[in-house]
Amino acid sequence: MTELRHIGIYVHDLVQEQQFFENVFLMKAIVSQEETHDTLITSILESADGCVRISKLLTERGRQTGHGDMIELIEVTAPKMTDTPRCIASVGTAHICLGIDDMDGILARLCRHGGQILIAPVTFPNGKRCAFCADPEGNILELIA
Repeated sequence: MTELRHIGIYVHDLVQEQQFFENVFLMKAIVSQEETHDTLITSILESADGCVRISKLLTERGRQTGHGDMIELIEVTAPKMTDTPRCIASVGTAHICLGIDDMDGILARLCRHGGQILIAPVTFPNGKRCAFCADPEGNILELIA
């Protein structure tokens, strides 16, 4: 059996990103801005000079079930990772798809909290609506209601 436990996103500003996901998607932090430095982190950074801070946020469903439905935000404090430009359809670009119940309300909150609508909502023949957006750092989010 395979289970999707969480999606990890490397970010520049952990506080800003945590607030974005809390305010827009009403996620709750179960770990907030915890600093980590251990053997695994040293291996990931390929250096003993760095450390990371993490926040783990659960959706309402994740809180109800007690597993999965989690986003882990990761801020590398030193050395900084390099950025690469992102495009929705570029090979290697990932997006996170979130099921929501109020497309218009979420999009309004998303814009108020520094997000951006990349592709306005379209309605599929089955009545579902889909939009592509970006968080304040440009991470791509697909929303389906």
